Amino acid sequence: MKTTIATESGNYVIAQPVGGAVMVSIHNKPANVTQVTYLTPDQCGALIFGLEQALEAMEQREKSAAMYAKKYEAKGLTVRERFESECG
Repeated sequence: MKTTIATESGNYVIAQPVGGAVMVSIHNKPANVTQVTYLTPDQCGALIFGLEQALEAMEQREKSAAMYAKKYEAKGLTVRERFESECG
């Protein structure tokens, strides 16, 4: 089964099984360049794990930023005003 992921910049990534590996190709459409690599099942697992960790970190940062904003906006300060007052 082939999976194609389009990005906002017009590029796309394709993952598809080839023999005992997964072929991952990254297509830079504007530059008309394609990079291809082959991943073993273990490497695919490591990539999935890394992506999950990155998503969790991103979600945690978003939650922290929202909590910070809520805390200081309740005092009548925007996040920018609080940052400027603390950091000059």
